Formats: sequence, C-alpha cells, structure tokens
Amino acid sequence: GLGLTYAAQGKIDQAEAQLQAVLRQSPDFAEAYTHLGKIYASTGRLDEAIAAYRTVTTLEPNRAQGYHNLGAVLAAKGLVDAATEQFQEALRRDPNYLPARNDLGTLYAEQGEIDKAIAEFTAVIRLDPARSQAHYNLAMAYAARGDVPAMMRQLEETLRVDPRHLDAHLNLGIAYLKQGAAAAAVERFRTVVGLDPNHAMAHSVLASLYFQDQQYDLARRHAEKASQLGAPVERLLEALRRAPGQSR
Repeated sequence: GLGLTYAAQGKIDQAEAQLQAVLRQSPDFAEAYTHLGKIYASTGRLDEAIAAYRTVTTLEPNRAQGYHNLGAVLAAKGLVDAATEQFQEALRRDPNYLPARNDLGTLYAEQGEIDKAIAEFTAVIRLDPARSQAHYNLAMAYAARGDVPAMMRQLEETLRVDPRHLDAHLNLGIAYLKQGAAAAAVERFRTVVGLDPNHAMAHSVLASLYFQDQQYDLARRHAEKASQLGAPVERLLEALRRAPGQSR
C-alpha cells in the first residue's frame, strides 16, 4: 500500500523500493510484479517491464491481465508479432477481457489488417456497447477501409456514448466537409473549439467556412486565433482584409 501511494504521488524511486521490499519477503507475490511493471513501463524501462510481466504470467498463468500487460509493452517496443501473441494468449484465458481485444484490434489496424481489426472492435462493442473508444476505433477502421457511411455511424455512436469525445467531433466534421454539408461541419468544428479552445485546425476550418458564407467577422475571429496558434492562414487573412466592410 505504501508503494502504491508513492507511485500515485509520482515518487517513483520510493514506490519501487517499497515494492522490491515486498518481493524480498514474498518472492511469489504477483501483484507486486504487476505494479513494478507499471512503474518500469511508465518510466521507459521497457525491458524491465517485460521481465516483470513475464514473471506475472509464470506466477498466474490463468489470468488474462498479465498477458495483456506484457503484450502492451512488447507493442510499445515495436515487437508486433510478440505483442499479438500475448494479446491472443490473454483472450485464450478470458475471451471477454476487453483491453486485450481492443489492443489486438489496434495492432491489426496499424498493420493494415482492417477486417481483423473490425472483427475485434465489433466484439468489444458487442460485449460492452457503452465503450466509446471501441466505437471510435471501429469508425477509424471503417475509414481505413473506405466505408464512409459505416465510419459516420460509428462516430455518431461514439458521441452518443461520450458527447465530449473531441476526435469523434473532429472526424465527423471532416466527413461532413467532404460531403459538402457545410452547416453540419460548422456545428462539429464549433464543438471542437468549445472542447479545446486552442485547436488550431478547427479554428482554421471555421474561418474558411465562415469566409465562404460571407460571415466575415466570425471568419476573422477564427482566422486570427488560428494564426496565433501557428496555422498557415495568411492567405485567408489577406482575403479578409479585401472583403467588403473589412478595413483592417
């Protein structure tokens, strides 16, 4: 408990010392290895994290969590095949262990195995329909496959579960923009800047859309904010200076 308290406070050295003290007294205490693995992973000591999590899977061979944790660190090291094997091993222990299924789907998506990714994310949603990130991941998988209607349905589902999911609003806005639905796109990008007032891309897009709609004051406001945030909007600002009623 003292080790976990130190870890929660960011006192990593003290936390590690306490957990090592536990293991000197109880060398087979898997939970201590699990928390050490978390500390090692969070501080970039991936090889030590891998060793800790391998010990966990030896001590608790029937628990899915250890295999999933091991797979996550292997994935962080870029060892895709080894990570996939560990996620699959976790699911053999517990087919309903959703973190492993979600991360396996993410690995498949990153490797371009989109159908496999869709199958995993769909399974996560079937088991837990309220998991917003799974809906979003599924939307991005459909986007990679070029299925825009399915992507948009899943983005809407993401927002039904989590109305503040910024990336879902952003990507839905982009989709509306590509379809020429400017009013719907504006609504989404306005939500994005409401959630993140310093979102340069959203301000830039809003400035352009308002300019096209001849709402020059709104266009200027968002263009100036986008410029402050480093977005390349110089040409738009110049066009605004030449717009009717805009003297600045």
